[in-house]
Amino acid sequence: MARLIHAPIDGMATPRDGDVMLNKYWCVHPEKGIAFWDRGGRGSFDRERLSPQCNADRRVSDILVGIHEGHVVQQIPAVYLGNLARVFSKPTPPQ
Repeated sequence: MARLIHAPIDGMATPRDGDVMLNKYWCVHPEKGIAFWDRGGRGSFDRERLSPQCNADRRVSDILVGIHEGHVVQQIPAVYLGNLARVFSKPTPPQ
């Protein structure tokens, strides 16, 4: 099932090997962090199913925050996508 997930800004701003997104306007939840649309799936982490909720054009990000309630637009100088696996690959508690 598709859903919106979040990563802490400080965890994604730490330089790391891999792709980096520079000077984008991000959809940010004040308590949860930067937003990624997860197109679904369960189990192990798969970066290919994540869509960063950001754009180089602030007007596009303004539309995104209108869709994602409780979010604001924030320009972030650098987001290191190499941190995604570390942030999202935490063990899932048993249910």
